[in-house]
Amino acid sequence: ADCQYSNWPALIQSCQNSTQKIPSIGVWSPLIDYVPWKMQTMLIANIADSSLRVVTRTDAIVFYLASPIVQRMKLANYDTNLYGWGIEWMFVCAAYAQGMITVIDSSIVVQHPNNTGYPKAEAQLQLTEFLKQLSMREEIQGRLLRSHIKLKGGTPIIPSAASQ
Repeated sequence: ADCQYSNWPALIQSCQNSTQKIPSIGVWSPLIDYVPWKMQTMLIANIADSSLRVVTRTDAIVFYLASPIVQRMKLANYDTNLYGWGIEWMFVCAAYAQGMITVIDSSIVVQHPNNTGYPKAEAQLQLTEFLKQLSMREEIQGRLLRSHIKLKGGTPIIPSAASQ
């Protein structure tokens, strides 16, 4: 893909160690550079004695999904979401709606280009349509996550289904 990391086997091992130690992890991701949000606005909590951060969102570039989240994501229709925007929001909302957490391992930084080769306006439209598939519980979690992002000084880029 369009990202780089110096030691992919170590990244996978870190993910496996984290998810075995904390079975409530629904979504795991390394820290991705050049994403449109900042850690300080995503951070919910630090997990003691680790580099894991409980967050409001991650990115769908490099990630792990627990089995219940994979099963939920299999129900989504991706046919009109050509650029993939909103997929990570759906799996994060699904994780929290199922009582799981989303974490970023801040000790692993994956390099990602600071640009995109596709039309952002079209991707945003596709995201809005894609997220109409959120269940009521997932949408409620999304609203809570957006509120936390705003509280921390961030700007949620994911619209609420109710605002559409």
